[in-house]
Amino acid sequence: MERSSHRPRVICHMMSSLDGRLVPKDWPVSPEGRRQYEFVHASYEADGWICGRINGGMLCAGLIDEVSVLVAPVVDARMETPALFDVDGDAAAPRRLALEQMERRADDMLWLRYRVE
Repeated sequence: MERSSHRPRVICHMMSSLDGRLVPKDWPVSPEGRRQYEFVHASYEADGWICGRINGGMLCAGLIDEVSVLVAPVVDARMETPALFDVDGDAAAPRRLALEQMERRADDMLWLRYRVE
């Protein structure tokens, strides 16, 4: 996706389970593993950030330039738990991402960085 020079570069940085769920409070992850989210966040020089439950809408609108995901070595499996890019209704369309980088971090976390195409 071409980014307008007038729009800030936006990174969606999240921590998810292997099945894409977003509520880590009950996950069996070490304190060092949990700190990886903030370590990665501090390494970026982004113009903008989004965190929370609007990721799907922002992606559909073409407003995300990069997806940064720390994948925890956990399967959540709870259907009611929000996922990375949930969108209500039929507004969503699949988006292609291009892998830019992957790195193994503490506590078997994987840091995946994707460019949104």
